[in-house]
Amino acid sequence: MTITSTSAFSAGRTLTFNTGDANRLIQATTGDLAFGGAFTTGGAVPISAFGATLVDDAAASDARTTLGLGTAATQNTGTSGATIPLLNTINTWSALQAFYSTAVAAQPLQIIGEESGAAVGPILPIFRWSATPAAMDQIGALFFYGRNSAAADVGYTQITTVITDPTAASEDAVVDFLTYVACTSASRMTIGAGVMI
Repeated sequence: MTITSTSAFSAGRTLTFNTGDANRLIQATTGDLAFGGAFTTGGAVPISAFGATLVDDAAASDARTTLGLGTAATQNTGTSGATIPLLNTINTWSALQAFYSTAVAAQPLQIIGEESGAAVGPILPIFRWSATPAAMDQIGALFFYGRNSAAADVGYTQITTVITDPTAASEDAVVDFLTYVACTSASRMTIGAGVMI
């Protein structure tokens, strides 16, 4: 069907094309879309049944539901805050991150270095950025948790680092090893200038 410049149109009127098939669209080629210009249809283009369900969605949220997209479809990427983290850069996590597995002998977290030289690596740094560092500050600890017979979490062993002197150019520290005995955690060995047991 061809609509020529002699066809009568006026603003506010709608021209409806009926292909006779709910699963077809009109393909049109246009030369001049101004009123009185040429508008020639190019035939009916078949679309799939799934495409038809997408075309009749009234809103973007409806289309996302049809496509099976979750909330990530409307979330921005970024390196901090309520964003989807980028995996090729440094990210800042403001909340607890848990790496969880129920498998036997699981390794939910691995740190792998592929540098082939003799230098130390990979390195796992643990920072305590205190504005007022002082002697006896406990700057980090590694706890080994397990459960007791009442299903309560217990830190059975602990390795703690303590600053003994924060003075620049003469810093000192000790690392303390603690274990649970008779339901009480206590220091069993301290390493500083020497070993104390």
